Amino acid sequence: MKGQNITGGVLFLIGTIFLLFFTNFGYGDTAIYFGRATAQTMFFLLIILVVLAATPYRKKVALALVVGSIWLVSSTFLSIELYRKGSSERAIAHDAVELMDSFSTNKEIPIKQGSPKNVSFINLMQNYMSRVQSIRNEYSSAVEASGLAEMLAPQNLTRPETLKNSLEEISTLEKIIPTYESRLINELNTIEMQLSERQDKESIDALNGFQKSKGDGVRLLKMYYQNQGDIIRTMGKILSLAIELKGKLRLQDKQLLFEDQESLDLYNSYLQQLTKFSEEEEKISLYQQHQIESRTDRLKELK
Repeated sequence: MKGQNITGGVLFLIGTIFLLFFTNFGYGDTAIYFGRATAQTMFFLLIILVVLAATPYRKKVALALVVGSIWLVSSTFLSIELYRKGSSERAIAHDAVELMDSFSTNKEIPIKQGSPKNVSFINLMQNYMSRVQSIRNEYSSAVEASGLAEMLAPQNLTRPETLKNSLEEISTLEKIIPTYESRLINELNTIEMQLSERQDKESIDALNGFQKSKGDGVRLLKMYYQNQGDIIRTMGKILSLAIELKGKLRLQDKQLLFEDQESLDLYNSYLQQLTKFSEEEEKISLYQQHQIESRTDRLKELK
């Protein structure tokens, strides 16, 4: 009996080590899984004790051996469950990190075909980020195509035809900004709805986290496009001023010369406003990037 008691104790210890290791690997609650193992052990222990009581082996088998054996079997099955759970979560975390890296570096994210209810969680998020990326890139392309970066170059501010074309481009950009803001907010609403229609754990967890941060995300979007509008409108004021000063604004050694101090002061005040809005744009972009990096770092902890 002594040998059986020792063996039972060893088996119980091995089972306990399995559970401790795999609850960490599978991100499971230790108390819950130990409770499950205990309940299963007690259930099968009662059955085996009843069976043994009806056989000649009832006095030949130590209780510790029976308990240790059942505990090991129960903990092994739970450890396998935890291993599968942990492996799945690590695989999802790995794919999510790659997806976030692609999004933050603007690497093209392809669309995965399939119904939002049937595709994998990662593919669902990939399609969402692909759509968001497409809208963002479309806006960037529109800004680039407008020639916004060169509009305020001194040589362009002294060319009437160039000023007229630039002002038309400014007007077009100002009109389309609300469209891009609306499209991105619609994407936030769409992914929220798609997550709410799914039953997998990843989608449920993502929905809970999404709903907590959605308000901040919408606020940030509105701030960004409000800021874009402020920049564009201020540039429009500078272009309009240059048109009003036709014949009074000259270029010398690549610098603008104003005929009166009032016009120069107004021009400088617009430049100061533009600098302020540009600094705000940088702060918003840095905050957005920080959010992406924080989410990526949390996912990396699961890999």
